[in-house]
Amino acid sequence: MFNRKDYVSDKAWARFLEFSKDLETPNIVINLNTVKSSFINLKGAFPPIKTYFM
Repeated sequence: MFNRKDYVSDKAWARFLEFSKDLETPNIVINLNTVKSSFINLKGAFPPIKTYFM
């Protein structure tokens, strides 16, 4: 079973719910801070290669 708290804090979840409450479905909401953090981690794992984010 997926446990949201393993991936998203209560504060971030509340922000998501508030932001998306009036959006039609289906929709996608992307946390750009998470994307940035993941990209930095990826780049750090492979220092000799050039990594690009578009």
